[in-house]
Amino acid sequence: MKSTFGPTTPALIPLRLPLGGGKKFDVVESVEDPMKYYENNVKNTINLLRATLSRRVKHFIFLSSCATYGNPVKISIDKDHPQNPINPYGRGKYIVKKIFKDYNRAYGLSFTSLRYFNAAGADPDGEMGKTTIQKMTTR
Repeated sequence: MKSTFGPTTPALIPLRLPLGGGKKFDVVESVEDPMKYYENNVKNTINLLRATLSRRVKHFIFLSSCATYGNPVKISIDKDHPQNPINPYGRGKYIVKKIFKDYNRAYGLSFTSLRYFNAAGADPDGEMGKTTIQKMTTR
């Protein structure tokens, strides 16, 4: 950490932090094992914030997710759309964004939120992407 972040170096917060060598952004898995996702995404972000604030980092890019919106109440979804996450993955992202707002007020930490989504969806043959809707509705 000390060699990576200087006093004013912007830091990228990868909320898909590795846990056991893997990425943690599987919505279905987050429902099956929410503790893994909250520890990885919320707890580890707080640990990262503690370490970077001690290095006087003041700017972050936060990788969020459209999973924070839950089921859309209108199309198209814009930044003012209500956020009501429906799974631990989306809730973890939502919680962390609230933490950033609190850190901004308390410590002057500024952040930019990039919210991404899979616009193309999954390949119907299952060769690319991941289909989670069918798996979640059949449980």
